[in-house]
Amino acid sequence: QSAVADLPGKWPEVDEATVEIAVQVGSEPDDGVLNIYLPTQVPSGCAAHFSAPFFGDMSRTDIDFENPLNSLLLRTIAEKGIDVILKSLSGKGEAEAAAIIDILAPTDSDEGQRWWAAIGEVFSGREIEIESQDIALSDEGWRSLVYTSLLPALESDVVIKASLLRSEATYPVFVQALRERESGIRRIFDEVNISPEAMPEDNAATIEAIARKLHKSQEPVDWSGFWQDVESLFGKDTKPLIGKSVLLGTDNQLHSCDDRCSVFFRPRSSGSDDEVLAEGGIDDIPENLRPFIAFLNEDIQTHIPRAKGGVETTAVHRYLSTGLVQSYGVERIFSGVLVKATPKLPHDIDGTDSQLCRDILQWGLRLLQASKHSMEEPIRLLSKLSAPCVGGWFPIDETSFGPGWPGKNGAELDAYLRRTATPECSNALKRLLLPPDHPLWGGMGLSSVDLLEKAGAFNGIRLVPVTGKDWDARLPSRIGRG
Repeated sequence: QSAVADLPGKWPEVDEATVEIAVQVGSEPDDGVLNIYLPTQVPSGCAAHFSAPFFGDMSRTDIDFENPLNSLLLRTIAEKGIDVILKSLSGKGEAEAAAIIDILAPTDSDEGQRWWAAIGEVFSGREIEIESQDIALSDEGWRSLVYTSLLPALESDVVIKASLLRSEATYPVFVQALRERESGIRRIFDEVNISPEAMPEDNAATIEAIARKLHKSQEPVDWSGFWQDVESLFGKDTKPLIGKSVLLGTDNQLHSCDDRCSVFFRPRSSGSDDEVLAEGGIDDIPENLRPFIAFLNEDIQTHIPRAKGGVETTAVHRYLSTGLVQSYGVERIFSGVLVKATPKLPHDIDGTDSQLCRDILQWGLRLLQASKHSMEEPIRLLSKLSAPCVGGWFPIDETSFGPGWPGKNGAELDAYLRRTATPECSNALKRLLLPPDHPLWGGMGLSSVDLLEKAGAFNGIRLVPVTGKDWDARLPSRIGRG
């Protein structure tokens, strides 16, 4: 009664009022207006139509919401709208999901802000958070706004079509039927101050799922197009994809770039930069090393011919090189893969990681023999790899040549150490390199003598540095009397 007390005519006699909310059922939202029995020209502030006995001017073009009656009616409509959403629409079908968006989403106008303020006041009064209610229909069912996202729109969709992105999404996505209401969905998210976009790590998990599906497919896959699409999703950022199995290797398996595994661009057969491998070089990887290193599959185009000769990198190459794939380089492989993958030494010659030690050594030697560039730093790193010795696998820079190495004193050294048999000699005996024809050298022994020597393998008795702390350095003295 107080709301109508100051109104003219018979308004003060009004003791009840009926309010109604209506939405248009269809694929596209309507332009909602206020109705005073008949439509006015006043927008409702959302896609829903409101009907109530508002007090307006005769032209039906203006309703003053500073008026207590109009303010009361709007609040009542907001309360009714929230009740309808939570009790009648949520949990139903796609038409009801669309109606929720139409009622909630404010238009980008003063009327929209007025309507959202009314809704917010109702939720606040009930101590309810809008974003925590299950009012969003996703492909996984009804979820809250916090856990539901819009499907990303890709500028490039050579391979990753919207249907594929939707089917493999690893997070709840608004159903396809709400596509025409995306602008309304975004306005709701803006008002509750959260993003309607999926988190980068969620999109990365989705891309991994897509990569796995494509990899299992029997159909040909345009992997270059795949990476064009991925770049359009993440921009220049590759960090979310670190640790995801999305990189197709030359072994036709998917690999991840992470702390354990490094992926390199495949070495080329011509040119003058670090990505070029000398004739006779290799890019196939021993089985025991495959968990630690991979080369990018040649189906992913990383270089194209220049008009004036030579080659240049593609956009895909530039994107991958920002954090997922490294340029080929012997030094990089030694420091980032082979040294890191080497087991703790010394290691038993028949131990569980003996085959890994073998593959690291043989492949490392082959890389050095194929290299076209300076080997100073790779050879320094080679010294940290293990070599097969009489007593197991030891760092190369702690070894000496044993029997069977041409031009070396291995046989004499072996005989001396066995004959002397002190603890120090027994320790040195363990570090004598096995003969170059031993299977663990894989035929690389004789051809690698120079590399082994440069890496620290010794010909003869290896001297062991000692300090005063290692022996009693005090000399007795006697002072005589004259």
